[in-house]
Amino acid sequence: MNENRTAIQPCAQPGRASVEDGFVLLDGPDGVAVTMTADAAAQTAESLRQAALQAKEEQPSEAGSDEDQVEASP
Repeated sequence: MNENRTAIQPCAQPGRASVEDGFVLLDGPDGVAVTMTADAAAQTAESLRQAALQAKEEQPSEAGSDEDQVEASP
């Protein structure tokens, strides 16, 4: 069977969070934008942190890369 598969191209640039009118706005690469409540943002942050830690365990990282700072992030 011949499948056309597109390789996942992960983005190495982080999103930026800000606050406006009591909501958290997350601006990501390629025009991604999400507005969340504070509780939803906190849950998303924890989910992202856990996923990042798991991804680091599954793939060897380059010494001294920015990704090595995931565990130290608040």
